[in-house]
Amino acid sequence: MSNPNFVLLYVDSPKASATFYAGLLDRQPVETSPTFAMFALDSGLMLGLWSRHTAEPTPVAGGGGAELAFQVDDAAAVDATYHVWSGKDLGVLQKPVDAGAIRKIVQEQKLNTETVSPPDLSLKKAIASNWISFVYQPQVDLKKKMVIGAEAFVRVTHPQHGVLPPARVLGGAGDEDLNGLAAQAIASAARPRLSANTSLTTRNTEKPLSVAR
Repeated sequence: MSNPNFVLLYVDSPKASATFYAGLLDRQPVETSPTFAMFALDSGLMLGLWSRHTAEPTPVAGGGGAELAFQVDDAAAVDATYHVWSGKDLGVLQKPVDAGAIRKIVQEQKLNTETVSPPDLSLKKAIASNWISFVYQPQVDLKKKMVIGAEAFVRVTHPQHGVLPPARVLGGAGDEDLNGLAAQAIASAARPRLSANTSLTTRNTEKPLSVAR
């Protein structure tokens, strides 16, 4: 059976890359030229650095198109290798992380607390507390190529719980509350003669409120 024993990396500058790997591997290349360099590793693997400008066929992979892996015995060896390579002024994209230790710290500090569920509030209270705001989406007549109105989307912002989902405030809303919401939508409309259609969804029932100004 054939076993791969040669790894080729396409590099911008074989000379610069050879200098880099000589410091990383603590050995000198066994072959160098302006377009190629090669290292012989203790495992028998050969590492070649080929200029991507002269390689044939022309390589298409850019930076990050391949990885060269070094297997070590344990996590302590990973940390030790990281400190050695950091001392060689090598840029490390991802530092060693012990996920188990992080989870343990989180549990000890009780950082995994449950999220507080926002309360159910009446629409009447939201209106009275001035928590209501509107986001307008223009309605365009494609044939006439002009804006003919706007659709108002209701937002309820609680001072402690932030933006609340509609189900928290629309449940149990009566006609009087919905009419009050429609009146507030008209009052907040920015331009005169603007048609505003407010569509509210409560549970599974659509309650359209069509108002005009």
